[in-house]
Amino acid sequence: RLYLRRQVEELALATWGSSEALLLEKERRSDERLRRAEAKRKLKSGTPEEQMMARCNGRAAPKQQRRKAQAGKAGEAAARPPVRQLAAERHEHVFSPDEEYDEAADLWTKRC
Repeated sequence: RLYLRRQVEELALATWGSSEALLLEKERRSDERLRRAEAKRKLKSGTPEEQMMARCNGRAAPKQQRRKAQAGKAGEAAARPPVRQLAAERHEHVFSPDEEYDEAADLWTKRC
């Protein structure tokens, strides 16, 4: 639907009561939009503490969440082998002499 500007302004004034209240609501929404944009920016950059604060809307995260985040990081590091160990365990391909060609899929396959 399309509305005339005059109709929209009349409805806004009826909803908010006065032009001052309407202006205050516009400012509140603008501030909220800026706050959300700042939180989103902090999620992408910053220290882990700043990221956690951004996820919790500026409030400190509950102790349980902080503990889980710290335990998760420690668990991930323990589960990953060091890079040197990965380099030592590299797989060398030894292909069997038979190759198969699938004409329907136009695909060659080899077995290692």
